[in-house]
Amino acid sequence: MQRFVKLIVVAIVVGGFASTALASFTRVHTLGEGGRYFKDESSVRLYPQLVAEFADQFGLDVCKATNKTFVKPLDPVLSEISGHLHLNTYWGIVLGVWASDYNDTLASLFAEGFDLATGKIPFDPAGSAANRSWDIFLGRAFDWGSVGLHILYGSATYDRSPAWTEVSPFDADIDRESDAFKVHELGLQFGGSLKFSRITVDAALKYGAHGYAFKPDMVSFPGSLGTGNEIEFVTRANWVLSARWAIVPMFYVNSGSISGTQTRASSDASSLDPEFEVHRAASMMNLEFGVAVMLTPMAGMTVYIAPAIEYSKMDEKTTVDEVMDKTTVSTFALPSIRSGIEYQILDWMVLRAAFVKLIEDKTTKVVHDDPDGKTVVTTEYSLVPKIGNQTPQAAYYYTLGMGLTFQHFFLDFELDPGYLARGPYVLSGAGAPMFLQASATWTF
Repeated sequence: MQRFVKLIVVAIVVGGFASTALASFTRVHTLGEGGRYFKDESSVRLYPQLVAEFADQFGLDVCKATNKTFVKPLDPVLSEISGHLHLNTYWGIVLGVWASDYNDTLASLFAEGFDLATGKIPFDPAGSAANRSWDIFLGRAFDWGSVGLHILYGSATYDRSPAWTEVSPFDADIDRESDAFKVHELGLQFGGSLKFSRITVDAALKYGAHGYAFKPDMVSFPGSLGTGNEIEFVTRANWVLSARWAIVPMFYVNSGSISGTQTRASSDASSLDPEFEVHRAASMMNLEFGVAVMLTPMAGMTVYIAPAIEYSKMDEKTTVDEVMDKTTVSTFALPSIRSGIEYQILDWMVLRAAFVKLIEDKTTKVVHDDPDGKTVVTTEYSLVPKIGNQTPQAAYYYTLGMGLTFQHFFLDFELDPGYLARGPYVLSGAGAPMFLQASATWTF
């Protein structure tokens, strides 16, 4: 009877998965995006040294696009379709290879800003972004802890062949050449873990470089060029107080900037006069500090709650002919609350649920500065939710999911939050897939 019930459940779950075109990494997200505090194979995205603790496995993570705005993970790759393979090699070194559909859009977003500033789009490839080519992880475990390295790279090149009726914006007497656009990213991340009697500390530091180049009409100089960099640091400490209790403080900071110059205006590219130059610069910072309280009230059950303070700031500045426009957006979450539960209900089934509450204070400031005067426009949103047709700054999310275990094969599913209210639509076939995201892992 138990075997029959198990087969029925598996048939329902696999059927729901088959109808899901896309989903995502699952376990820690179903626990309120608790990967900040829980150790899981997806933790290697934050701490590369942990690949040494998850050797000899193959995994697939699939997701719906809506997941990108639903309780975002710290690593955006986890909001995309991805797969990974971890292999134990020589001298205890574990090699991890990750492939994903992630696109780095940081540099290309600023390139689009140049086009908007000049009022004409000479070449704007749809979806231009540095597609992540590869992520390589190396990790080695020791008695005292582990060390690791993460190498990442992504790039994309676009070419545009003009119509025969087009003339060169630089010289009407010569044939019109093609336009070229290239965007890239490169990053290195170093990680280390230290194990003490009751405390385990994980930390990682990452440096990333981003850039783009646009050459209209295949000129010898870049039509626009931009470079930037970012630094990220994340750390957490798992402090075991007793067999039932543990505390996990976590700190995360990410900071970066990018700047560039467009040397020719698309409307008149015959001069290098500064009035035809467009200068753009942007910077960002993200901070998060949280403390999770972990409880194991009974065998097979884990409960946690994690209040946190989150802060983000983004500055963008565009200068055209000494006219400057600057936009600053800053957001506080005071505090955010994450709470979740995971329970091994059967030998082969785990149930999970979580809620996330965010109350934000958002401020947007726009400054327009030119030689004739200065205008400052400020828009503020308070901690109090808006009424009427205003968008509230308070948000609430809940997650429900399950995990199935078959010896060396593991399946995890996260229910679409709207499924409980929407229903299955068995007869009409309307609605949406049953699961928001899912993952499969094989160990060997």
